[in-house]
Amino acid sequence: MPELSIIVPTCSRQVPLEQCLRSLVHQSLSRERYEIVLVNNGDKEHARLFIAPIVQAVDPGIRVLQAPKNLGYAGGCRYGVDNTDSEYIIFHNDDAIADPAWLALALSEFKKTPDLGALVCRVVDATGPRIQHEGVTQVVPNALFWQTGWGEIDNPKRFEEPTVDLEFFGGCIWGTTGSVWEKVGGLGNLYHPGYYEDTEFGLRCRQLGYRIRLLTQVTCSHYGSLTLGSASNAYWIAFHRSRLLFLLRNRTVFRNKEILRAEWRWWMDIGADSHPFTCLLGWITAIPRIPRALMDRRQFKKKCLQGL
Repeated sequence: MPELSIIVPTCSRQVPLEQCLRSLVHQSLSRERYEIVLVNNGDKEHARLFIAPIVQAVDPGIRVLQAPKNLGYAGGCRYGVDNTDSEYIIFHNDDAIADPAWLALALSEFKKTPDLGALVCRVVDATGPRIQHEGVTQVVPNALFWQTGWGEIDNPKRFEEPTVDLEFFGGCIWGTTGSVWEKVGGLGNLYHPGYYEDTEFGLRCRQLGYRIRLLTQVTCSHYGSLTLGSASNAYWIAFHRSRLLFLLRNRTVFRNKEILRAEWRWWMDIGADSHPFTCLLGWITAIPRIPRALMDRRQFKKKCLQGL
């Protein structure tokens, strides 16, 4: 059985899947120590015409799982984990390119840090030498977060330590352990098709006493938002729906008055000029998911109390 499993959910032909898989195959970590699990969120025709030729060309040993339907990012990750038994798990976007040292250094860091809940690497834009994120920080109480380093020219030499602790992390390339995954409850499946699952996972890791760390010596690259498009209405609707659900599922962390004040200021200063209708549509489409969000919050709060 491999020590480490890499879960790659995929569904679109617009992503550089072959480049992604080649970067995962050509790692400094010995190939027999890890497996690559490709979760097809598309239909069987997509698997036959797009995925199968790429896997055959890159590495026939890559496992392909056919999801019963499009489960989205979180659902695809959960489906992959349910079909693996490795102690360590890496999640990898299908439009991300791995640093050759990523898996080896990640495995080493997990083994020497028993309270490590989630591990990430530096992520730069695949189309140019600019940082996408080196962790994520909370900016205001209404669940708007800032990707640390966003848009800056890449300069990894500014880090003096091989690892730094983080508050939150971006979810395009990250890892955890099977035991932490179980304790946190995995990625929230209400956020379909995406956004804020990684934010919640990081928050709940810290609530359970685990650390989040950045490997400063590892730099992966990422194209980003090739499925929904970062400027599309579908992107903003999904983003704001997930933002509201995150607040509801994790309301005990934030004070209601602070959230409402921050949201009002955002609407007055920025929101009125930046996708106000898609924000409202996001909130409206979140309504059917609210009862489940509140139930999940209650169950996790109970789990935290039991661990005290």
